[in-house]
Amino acid sequence: MLLGIACYALLLTGYYILRPLRETVGIHAGSELLPYLMMTVLATSMVLNPLYSNLVARMPRSRFIPLVYRGLIGLLLLFYLALENLQGTGLVWASRGFYVFLSVANLFMVSLFWSLMADLFDRARAVRLFATIAMGGSLGALLGSSITGNLVGVLGPANLVLISILLIEAATRTALAIHRRFAAGPDSGEAQLDGLHARADLAIGGSRWAGFQAIGRSPYLIGISSYMVLYGLSSTFTYMIQGQVVERAASSEELRTQIFANIDFWTNAVTFVFQAGVTARLMKWFGAGPVLVLLPVYTAVGFLLLSSGWFEGASMLSALMVFQVFRRALGYGVSKPVREMLYTVLPAEEKYKAKNLIDVSMPRAGDAMGAATTGAMKSLGLGLGALALAAMPISAIWIAVGLGLGVAFKRSDGT
Repeated sequence: MLLGIACYALLLTGYYILRPLRETVGIHAGSELLPYLMMTVLATSMVLNPLYSNLVARMPRSRFIPLVYRGLIGLLLLFYLALENLQGTGLVWASRGFYVFLSVANLFMVSLFWSLMADLFDRARAVRLFATIAMGGSLGALLGSSITGNLVGVLGPANLVLISILLIEAATRTALAIHRRFAAGPDSGEAQLDGLHARADLAIGGSRWAGFQAIGRSPYLIGISSYMVLYGLSSTFTYMIQGQVVERAASSEELRTQIFANIDFWTNAVTFVFQAGVTARLMKWFGAGPVLVLLPVYTAVGFLLLSSGWFEGASMLSALMVFQVFRRALGYGVSKPVREMLYTVLPAEEKYKAKNLIDVSMPRAGDAMGAATTGAMKSLGLGLGALALAAMPISAIWIAVGLGLGVAFKRSDGT
C-alpha cells in the first residue's frame, strides 16, 4: 500500500507539472480547433490500444510496465527539444502535438497504475485501501501544480518537462518495486494469493483485440464504458466554458497558466480530504452505486447555477473555479477510487486490456462528442443556458448507469 501511494504520488506530480501547460495550449488552439484536437486524441488512443494489448499479451508485467512508461518519457524528451528550439509554425504544430500527446499519455499512465493495483488487490482489500492509495495521487498533484505555479515564470514552460521526466522515471522504478514485492511469494496468512504470485512473471496472453472483444460481450464493461463516456462528455462542457471564462479574465499566458495551476492545487487539496476520511466511509455506508451518482448530481446542479445569470465578470471566474474544484475533487477523490474497485472482480486480461481501452478511449470519446455538441450550439448562437439544459438528460442517464454498476459490483461476479 505504501509503495502504491509513493508510485501514484510520483506519477501525478510529473503529470500535474505539465497539465497547466496543456490547458494554455488548448486556449491557444481556440474553440474552433479544439474539437479537431480532441478527435485526434480519440483516434490516437484507439490506435494505441491494440499495440499496448499486444505488449500485455506477450510480456510479463515486469517488462511491459517499464516499457510503456519509458516510451512515454522518450516522447516527452522529444517534445522538450521541440518546444525549446522551434519557432513560428513549427512551434505551433509542436504545441498542438504536445496537447494530443499529453491528453493520451496521462490516461495511459494512470490506467496502467490502477491496472496493477486491481491485479494485486482483491475486492475486499480494494474497498478498504484504494481511497488511501489514491491519496498519493492527490499529494503528487498538489506538489506538481504548486511547482508549476511557482516556477513557470522562473524556468519557463519547456524546462518543466525535464522535471516531469525525472519524476515519471522514479514512478517506474517504484512500480517495479511493487511488482517485486508481490512476486516474492505470499506472506503468512495470504495463501489465497498463491495464484497471483505464480503468474507474476508470466505473460497474460490473449489477443491484441481482447479489450474490444471483452467490452462487446460484457454488459458490466459496457456499463463502465458508458459511465466514462458520459463523464468525458460533461467534462468537455465544463472545459469549454472554463476556456472562455479564463480567456476573458486573463490576457497573458503566464497568468492563465497560474489560474489553471491554482485550480489544480485546490482541486487536489479538496480531493485529499475526500480520500483521507470520506470515500471509504461512503462506500461502507451506501455502497458503490449511490457513491458513483454523486458526481453526475453535482454536475447537473452546478450547470444550473452557472447558467442562472447570478454571476458576471470576476464573480463568474470565481464561481467557475469553485465549481471546477469541487467537481474534479468528487471525480478524483470519490468517483475514481470506486471506479477502480469495479475492475477487481474481472480476469487479469480484462484488468489490463479492456480497462486501458475504457480508461483512455471512452473519456476521449465523450470529449469528442462534447466538443462537437458545444461547437454546434455555438454555431446556432446558443449560450450557457442551452448547455445547462443539454446537461440535464445526460446527467439523468449518467445517474442510472452509476446505480446499475453498483448493483453489478455488489454481486461481485462482473456479469
